[in-house]
Amino acid sequence: MDKQIVGYFTQWAGDIRGYYVKNIADSGTAVALTAINYAFGTVADGKCVMDAYLDYQRPFATTESIDGIADEPDQPLKGHFNQLRKLKAQYPHIKLLISLGGWLGSGGFSDVALTAKSRQKFVAACIDLYIKGNLPYDADSQSGGDGVANGLFDGIDIDWEYPNRPAAETHVYRPEDTVNFTLLLAEFRRQLNAIDPNLLLTIAIPAPAHLFAGLELDKIHPYLDWINVMTYDFHGAWDKVTNFHANLRPSPNDPSPVKLSVVTAVDGILSAGVPAEKLIVGLPFYGRGWTG
Repeated sequence: MDKQIVGYFTQWAGDIRGYYVKNIADSGTAVALTAINYAFGTVADGKCVMDAYLDYQRPFATTESIDGIADEPDQPLKGHFNQLRKLKAQYPHIKLLISLGGWLGSGGFSDVALTAKSRQKFVAACIDLYIKGNLPYDADSQSGGDGVANGLFDGIDIDWEYPNRPAAETHVYRPEDTVNFTLLLAEFRRQLNAIDPNLLLTIAIPAPAHLFAGLELDKIHPYLDWINVMTYDFHGAWDKVTNFHANLRPSPNDPSPVKLSVVTAVDGILSAGVPAEKLIVGLPFYGRGWTG
């Protein structure tokens, strides 16, 4: 595998932080990136759920658009999806993946992965929505329709936080998640291959060993193009003592009972049977803070 430089672009970046797809190009970042994970599609009620307004219904103004051209009210693809399509036209080397799940959006994974029938149905629905681009039509915004986003996404990234482990409040998890996650990835790979074997399938996995122990790492990596290791958020405001949240190596002064670091995480994942060329180390472009 060639070297990958993957960045996340979040749905809420524009309206909350004033960071738009155009900033990826204007900052020079687009030249360096090889892939973008668009975050997030959520998992609920047995299906993929999107923020339709931000994804493809919201009209972008001239000042917000990557090419300075405002969205027309009646065009079927608006929002971030249209901006990302324009970005890919300008930088065709960039691959775009839809990232499913995340900390708040993973609550439905355990249910959809539970049976062969639920896995097949869920994967087909996600592929229909994001890979085939069949977006629900919305009469008010005149957005969506069959195939309007076809070809936009080059693959799917699964960010299940976490199989067989507790995470965000109300998230369901089961002991059988470990095996079912492997089966879910196999189903994604099977259905993606049926369309185009070049479509990408990636995952994000936690860095602490007690969390990635819930994965069959030696069995899942053959289905994947790469694995994004979440080597960040080792510490934060939930700790009583200030500490590094993405340190490269363990510190002898770390007061924590478990000494987390990038090296510790990567060594553990390699020991579990994952080839080094499949791993991408996460680098946070943000800090953690404490007060009092």
